[in-house]
Amino acid sequence: MSLILDPKETERLLKYETAIEKGLQSFVQAGMALLSIRTEKLYREYYTSFEHYVQERWGFTGHRARQLINAFEIHETIESVTTVPVLPSTERQVRPLAPLDSAQQQKAWAQAVETANNNIPTTNQVQQAVIRVQEEASVIKETETVNNKRLRGITVAEWNSMSNDAKGVLLKEHEKETNSSVFNRTNDNVEWALWTWNPVTGCLHDCPYCYARDIANRFYPEKFEPVFHPWRLSAPQHTLLPEKAAETNVGEKNVFVCSMADLFGKWVPQGWIDAVLDTVRQHSQWNFLFLTKFPQKLSEQTFPDNAWVGTTVDRQHRVAVAEKAFANTKASVKWLSCEPLEERLDFSSLEMFDWIVLGGRSRSSQMPEFQPEWEWVEHLVEQARAANCMVYFKPNLKTRPREYPQ
Repeated sequence: MSLILDPKETERLLKYETAIEKGLQSFVQAGMALLSIRTEKLYREYYTSFEHYVQERWGFTGHRARQLINAFEIHETIESVTTVPVLPSTERQVRPLAPLDSAQQQKAWAQAVETANNNIPTTNQVQQAVIRVQEEASVIKETETVNNKRLRGITVAEWNSMSNDAKGVLLKEHEKETNSSVFNRTNDNVEWALWTWNPVTGCLHDCPYCYARDIANRFYPEKFEPVFHPWRLSAPQHTLLPEKAAETNVGEKNVFVCSMADLFGKWVPQGWIDAVLDTVRQHSQWNFLFLTKFPQKLSEQTFPDNAWVGTTVDRQHRVAVAEKAFANTKASVKWLSCEPLEERLDFSSLEMFDWIVLGGRSRSSQMPEFQPEWEWVEHLVEQARAANCMVYFKPNLKTRPREYPQ
C-alpha cells in the first residue's frame, strides 16, 4: 500500500474529518469516522500510526479514540433492535456496555430504558443494568458448567464456590427433566426398605467394613467422593408406588435415602440436606429412611412426618452419642441400625427409639464376613422388648442359639 493518498482517499479523509469535527458533539458520527480512518489507514501519509494521528490531529489519546469507536459500534448494535424506543445520546452513557457481548448490550440497554420509564437513562442506570445482566450471565454459565458434570455429580468444593442464585437455578433444573430419575429396587442388603434413592453419594467416614465404598470405587467415576446429584430429586414423583402391595407390606413404601452416602456427615453442605428434605416433604406417599454415623447433626434438622431417622450403633462407644443426640431429635420414627453388631451393647434406655435393625457384617474388600455372638443379639432384643421397641433381623444375621444341656 502506498503511503501517498490517492484523490479518492483524500476526499474520503476530508469527509471523515469533517464528520469528526461535527461528531465531537455527536459521538456516533465521530466514532464511525474514526473507525473508517483506522480501517482504511487514511492517516498513513503524514502519521506513523493511528494513535499518532489522533494525538497530533485531534489532541486526544488512542484510548479516547477507541472509546468513541466502541460507542459507535454499541450504538449500531442497540439501533438494530427495532423494539428499543430510546437510543443513547452520549458516549458516556454507553461506556458501561463495552464489556458485554452484542446480545447482552441490547438486553442491558433495554432494561436501563425501562428503569428510566422509556426516557434516556442515566449512566448510573445503565451501569446497574449491566451489573444485572452480568450476574444473570454468571448464573447461566455456572449452571451450564454444573450440568456438564451431571454424570459425576457436584463436589462439595464446587457447591461451595457457587453463588446462591446459581444454586437456586440448579435446584429447579430437576423439574425440567425429560429422562426422569426413579428409585432403585433394593436387594437383600437393605431388605427393610424395598427402594433406594441416592441424591447424594460418597462418604468420608472410611469404615473398614463398608461395602458401599467397594461398589462406588468399582462403578462410580467420582469413586466415593461426596457429590450431589440434584437431577435425582425428581425420583419420588416419577416412581410408581405399588399401593396394593404397600397395604400388606410397609417395606413397599420404604425408601432408604443415601444408601451410598451419609447425608448428615459433617462435610455435607446444609443446602444438600435442605434440598432432600424439601423433596421428602412434598411426597408423603413414601416413607423415607435416613441413617447416619453422625447423629449430632440431626437435632439441627426439621424432619417431615414421613421421615424415619436413624443412626448406626455398631460398638459400645456409639451408644452414649446416639442417646444424647436422639434426646434432642424430633422425628415420627427414631431407629437404630446395629449392623454390623460388633460387640455386646448396653443402652441406658431404648424408650426414645421405635425400631432396631440387627445384622451381621457382610464381606468387604477390607474385612471378612462376621456373625455376632447369639448372647449379644439376645441381650439387645431383651432391652428392646423392655422398651416396647420393634426389632428387625436382617438376612445377613445368621447367628442363632446353639445351646446344649450341661
